[in-house]
Amino acid sequence: MTPFILLLTLFLLLNILGRLGIPFSFGWWTALRISLAAMFLLTASAHWGRRRADLIRMIPPRFPRPDLLVSITGVLEILGAVGLLIPTIAPFAGLSLSLFLLAVFPANAILRCGITESSLDYASRNKDQVTRGAHDA
Repeated sequence: MTPFILLLTLFLLLNILGRLGIPFSFGWWTALRISLAAMFLLTASAHWGRRRADLIRMIPPRFPRPDLLVSITGVLEILGAVGLLIPTIAPFAGLSLSLFLLAVFPANAILRCGITESSLDYASRNKDQVTRGAHDA
């Protein structure tokens, strides 16, 4: 929730400051890019902070070196945030970050719902049994 609060608060503040010309005049698009960059820098900081262990646990066991994957995704978030601040590459950074968020969404949803790898396997087996039972009838 903290990243969203940062995004919203900073966006509103920068929007007001930009309209007033403090420190210079800029529009909502620039305010949004700066706010998103700040949000991604905040979330990237978790990759090396107190929450690192939680992020490592989020990675499914089938992926090798979860600690390395957490570090790589943190670096990608930082690169994306920097890219948002450079107007010529901001559209590509935005697209890349959107794809990144789609890729990590399942892990975040699974963590939020408290689903474990074993419960996913159980649900998959039950679905297969139901499907086979429907075909046999």
